Amino acid sequence: MATGISALLNRFARITLALSPWALSLYLQYWLEYAGIWTVDMPFRALLSAAIIATGMLLSFWVYTRFVASRRP
Repeated sequence: MATGISALLNRFARITLALSPWALSLYLQYWLEYAGIWTVDMPFRALLSAAIIATGMLLSFWVYTRFVASRRP
């Protein structure tokens, strides 16, 4: 029983760590908007927004891939 709970917690921690770069990129966008650094009329705002989200998603994918690769012999 303890092994099952331990494995579940380990998997949950790996998924949480793998999703953290994406969550941080979303928070960065929120913070930039909240702090007033980004305005609606800012040039290339959509392009920068897409780049921030894509970077977060790619980093999340890379971290998750590393976790999966480390489990395989």
